[in-house]
Amino acid sequence: MIVDLSRQTDLTVEVDHTLVVYGIIDVVISGIMNIVQNDLQINGEPVVLTAGELNYLQGATSNVQTQLDSLNTTISGVGLVGTWFDNIMNKKGSYSDPNTCIFYNVNIASDFHIAGEASNKHQWLFFINGILVDVPAITSIRNQGNDVVIDVSAVTLKHILKPRHDFVLWGPLVSI
Repeated sequence: MIVDLSRQTDLTVEVDHTLVVYGIIDVVISGIMNIVQNDLQINGEPVVLTAGELNYLQGATSNVQTQLDSLNTTISGVGLVGTWFDNIMNKKGSYSDPNTCIFYNVNIASDFHIAGEASNKHQWLFFINGILVDVPAITSIRNQGNDVVIDVSAVTLKHILKPRHDFVLWGPLVSI
């Protein structure tokens, strides 16, 4: 069946049917659009973000490395800045549980922890899927044996960590 959409003001598609559209369609939404779907896909790939996770991306920019490279490295009046930049490295992490991820074979550099716990969480950049996590969502950054563990507050973060997430940590680390 072919439907001429040029004269349609409303279109309803039953749940049990498939709508195939060929060509270019501009969709203009005024008001609220609710998508009720248990198996949303784009080009055959499942879309697994929750609405909360998608909203978390609002206002995010891309190319984290460029943003980090553009930081002013001539900060003055702050202790340990030279040491911080001497020890900064990035490390990819792994999922541990809904509130924890692990960065293997690194520890917090000696000038930046007290008894294995990061002394200042503001000296760290923790990213989930390329999005910088706000410091209040990080409950701890700590050494655990030969690894660094980050714990987050799911309530403050507004979602839990998941195995499919990409975790990256920038900070004063040393390889083990």
